[in-house]
Amino acid sequence: MHIFFRCTSAALIVSMLSGCMGMQVLADGPRDSALLASNTGAGLKAGMTLSLTLKNGQRQPLLLSKVEPTALVGTSNGQAVRVDIEQITRIEQREVSSGKTTALVIGIGLGLAVLVAAARGAAAGQIMDGASN
Repeated sequence: MHIFFRCTSAALIVSMLSGCMGMQVLADGPRDSALLASNTGAGLKAGMTLSLTLKNGQRQPLLLSKVEPTALVGTSNGQAVRVDIEQITRIEQREVSSGKTTALVIGIGLGLAVLVAAARGAAAGQIMDGASN
């Protein structure tokens, strides 16, 4: 029975971890994007995982490695890329959502508590059935 609970716990955690992630808008509009990129002390830093929306409407993931005066440099889908700031209309950063994470942990805890109570109830019922025979 312990293996069942461990497997159930692992499956719940793995399947719901993506729900703990959210996107935070760092810049909305070409002007905001240019200001954010030019202000290196306040905004973008190497190692950030970004989602860029380009003027043509395409979204591009970017693992940022460097901010240049006119471009963001990094990797996108395993390829080295340099995206001109003039082409960017929106910058979002992937981040962990503390509210979603808290709800997930509480939900998993309650779900496991219900499973344990049900398993114990079923086991107690089998013991009582065996004693009455």
